[in-house]
Amino acid sequence: MGVLLGGNAHAQSSDETRARAVLRQALERWEAGDLETAESLMRESLGLHRWTFTAFKLGELLLERERPASAIELLNAIAAGDYGEITAEAVVEVRNTLDDARGFVPRLRLRFSNAEEARAAEVELDGEVMDVEPDEGVITLQADPGVRRVRVDIPGRGPQRFEVEFALQREIERVVSVSAVEEGRLRIDAPEGALVRVGGEPRTLPVDLRLPAGEYDIVVVMGDDRREETVEVDPDGDHFLEFSARNPRRRRRIILGVLGVVAAGAIAGFLIFRPSDNSLPVDPTGT
Repeated sequence: MGVLLGGNAHAQSSDETRARAVLRQALERWEAGDLETAESLMRESLGLHRWTFTAFKLGELLLERERPASAIELLNAIAAGDYGEITAEAVVEVRNTLDDARGFVPRLRLRFSNAEEARAAEVELDGEVMDVEPDEGVITLQADPGVRRVRVDIPGRGPQRFEVEFALQREIERVVSVSAVEEGRLRIDAPEGALVRVGGEPRTLPVDLRLPAGEYDIVVVMGDDRREETVEVDPDGDHFLEFSARNPRRRRRIILGVLGVVAAGAIAGFLIFRPSDNSLPVDPTGT
């Protein structure tokens, strides 16, 4: 990575001095084969000072640790100048490393029934919403190796959840089949002036909703008195909650032969509302 090395005549801040020392430790641990500690120290060094050299070495280390997706994200940021300006020659070297990494990164191709459905879909990977542009009805996800949780949600339809094992140099394709939403009815009655929230959303009394089947947190505030319940709305179920200021009571009625409403109570607490260098740095360790 010679193109990222050279002299730096800037006065050294205490953070820069500390960043150099930590980076030296990281390189020593890497040389000794302690990759986990080396990565932790490199991230600590970058937190003190964002040297391009440190970021690039971290990208190489991530590749050695078989985490190509994370390496690609970091190398793209370097090429974009997020860690300071770099020369055209340095960009070429970074992009060559990127090309090598792309051959190893695991991929999941989600194939939808049509392009419109793919554009409307919200896709989560391990709980994080992915901002990926679909290509002809296919959304491609990249991740480091391991078992990942995937959630696909299309407005007006029920979410699909599944787990996928991402492996190096492996591409998996899965056809997304999302069924229409199954709904149940939820009704709530409470004294005039009570504040009601269903699933975090304020509602006006009397509450009478058709909701997708699932679990909902119910909060009712009546002056200084507040009540909380968690209700499982069953498909085609009719669920009724009635509250009074002194003696709240709850009754339940299920229609169309669907049985079982689970209410779990009382959750404690209640909330109604809720410089980088402009020049290319060198190897800061001086090695």
